[in-house]
Amino acid sequence: MKKVVGLCGLCIVIMLLFAVACSNSDKNTLVLKEEGLSVANKLDYLAESEEYLLINSANVDIQSITKDIASLDYSLPNTIFKIVGLEDAILNEVCGDIKISKELQDIMGHRFSNALSSRLNGLGGVNNLIATSFLTYNDCIVIEGVEEETTYLYLYDDKYSVIVNFIPYDNDIVAVSGSFILNDDLTKIDTTEDLKLFLEDCEIINLDIELINF
Repeated sequence: MKKVVGLCGLCIVIMLLFAVACSNSDKNTLVLKEEGLSVANKLDYLAESEEYLLINSANVDIQSITKDIASLDYSLPNTIFKIVGLEDAILNEVCGDIKISKELQDIMGHRFSNALSSRLNGLGGVNNLIATSFLTYNDCIVIEGVEEETTYLYLYDDKYSVIVNFIPYDNDIVAVSGSFILNDDLTKIDTTEDLKLFLEDCEIINLDIELINF
């Protein structure tokens, strides 16, 4: 009888720990989602700023792209995806069979965490790449419980999307970087499977992708 009681007590403890872990995970997902939307609004502000546009480019074609980006509302996306493993996936794709040290991998990984937006924007031509290169946002904030690099992808009706990367460091400091993506194919994505197939076409595989509810 004592063994049964003891097992029941152990099960309850495990269930409580699991519930706490799930609660913390849900909380972090909500916090990062909201932080990502805040970044999207800051990017929109940059695109709408005539002063910022004049400072960065006098090219008429680039200004036209920027004004087109600024014409949309980024406060309410159609779909939000949470992506884990993007840094390692891009690093593995870039390095191929080349073996690199763990120290170099850590340094290069953070550099490549922002490579997806540049790659996709580059497919649309050099003007798209230039226009989005100065419409970026970087900051460091304090968020408790972020243990792994996480990417949030915000999709809208039009061809313009927003991608935000969160990179955790010591003492709950998280580096945040956001940028626009200009790609028509992203408007066709509704499910995690759609996004996996899209990224596989870009040779980016082995990702953990989750569809986030509002």
